Amino acid sequence: MADLASVREARRQLRVLRKWPRGVPAHLALGRCYFELGLGAEAEALFRRVLDLAPAEAAAPYFLALEYAYRGEWGVAEGYYARASALAPDLPPFAVFMSEAESPGAGDQSAL
Repeated sequence: MADLASVREARRQLRVLRKWPRGVPAHLALGRCYFELGLGAEAEALFRRVLDLAPAEAAAPYFLALEYAYRGEWGVAEGYYARASALAPDLPPFAVFMSEAESPGAGDQSAL
């Protein structure tokens, strides 16, 4: 059921982006949907687009850190997480992030 909800949300965000192609919230939401659906390359492209559109947005480097951690690219993940932490100082240390990323509900951005 989560996949179906993600697909529906992705379709909704694609419609939003047709109207507002520079919409940062829609790029982030669509990136999250793609991440949840296991479409890492597509999610990465959207999060990188957010970095271009809104460099001060902490969610993009946060989700890039998740994507690279998922791929096992720890150094790259840590670099993006450091960038997210600089923009959102309330984020926990990287080690805590990693332990939470391995547990159910990974991707919670409540500190952002």
